[in-house]
Amino acid sequence: LEDYILIDYAITVECSDCEYMDLLLILDVFNQDNEMVVTFEEYFSVEPSDTSFITFAWYNNISDEEYTFHSMLEYLVDGDTDGEILVQDGADETFFLAIFNDEPDFTIEDVTGRDMVFEGQNIQYEAIIQGSDDVIVDWDMGDGTIYEDALKVFHTYQDSGNYEIAIFVFDENNYAEEYFPINVMNMNPTILNIMMDETVNEGDDVSFNVQYQDVPMDMDNISVKWIFPDGVFEGNFVQYTFADDGEFLISVEIKDDDGGTTAEQRMVTVQNVAPTFTEFALPSQGEQGVAMDFRISATDPGDDTITYTFDFGDGTAQLITQDGNVSHKFASGDTFEIIICAIDEDGGETCRTEVIPVSLLEELEESGLAGLGFLGVISAL
Repeated sequence: LEDYILIDYAITVECSDCEYMDLLLILDVFNQDNEMVVTFEEYFSVEPSDTSFITFAWYNNISDEEYTFHSMLEYLVDGDTDGEILVQDGADETFFLAIFNDEPDFTIEDVTGRDMVFEGQNIQYEAIIQGSDDVIVDWDMGDGTIYEDALKVFHTYQDSGNYEIAIFVFDENNYAEEYFPINVMNMNPTILNIMMDETVNEGDDVSFNVQYQDVPMDMDNISVKWIFPDGVFEGNFVQYTFADDGEFLISVEIKDDDGGTTAEQRMVTVQNVAPTFTEFALPSQGEQGVAMDFRISATDPGDDTITYTFDFGDGTAQLITQDGNVSHKFASGDTFEIIICAIDEDGGETCRTEVIPVSLLEELEESGLAGLGFLGVISAL
């Protein structure tokens, strides 16, 4: 059904004794109850033998019914409606008109694919159009990307955030646009590889490194945090020293500037390391009944307490000391194998064996050196 009407007029003046004619064209529209619902007027001047073209357009916003269009052309003798008016022509026409509908023949219902979207994902979106299929669909994705003449598009949002998709649909006679919100969620970084030794020694500088990936927009703003038993370090590459043996859980956390976080844990087994002698001073020989001094020291790479043991090989009880400094008298003359050990609190042990000859007192007297003895010192590491 038609819901609007265009009424065209072509008016030609034939006048041999005038320069022009002032005219008034009136169009009155009546409903089927003979009530006037709208009127149009147009004042104009026409020179002899000229034709003037006038068009009235009316959109029916009242009701569906028949309407009568009454046209009247008046000649204004004095140039205005206050002067003499000569009715020159009139006409009536009746048409049925529906209520005017300025909506297009199609509507934009929805855009699919918006339910769960993450940055970096290539998602298909489809515009749902009701009505005519013979339309052109253009897209504005809200991030600076434009697609033209496509009902479906594949698109990747490079960064998280709230965007608005604009859909523009048109054909030769109609146009419509709609806007649809879309929330693009952040994608957490991904840890690709943690480079580290799972078994290490206490006291060593142990290296830790991590490889990760994220969407390109976030890669320049990644923070890396390593969490150790007694400290936190930042950076892709760090070094850490375990002060004691045991099993330790370490964590690495990757975080982007949009709040996306990924963390992984690893277990590190730290082995105990035995002490190392740093000083080993003892006599090269001795004499029966004369005290001999032994001075021993060692270090441990861990945070361990070191205990020193002395087995003099002469049947006496093993001597234990914390500082490594002892004195000992041999009750008889002989050659003795002495075993000295540095032991840490975790059972790590380093031992050395030395042989010391001890002279009998009567042997010294026979040599004419009664009461005197020569004491040498072995000092070696």
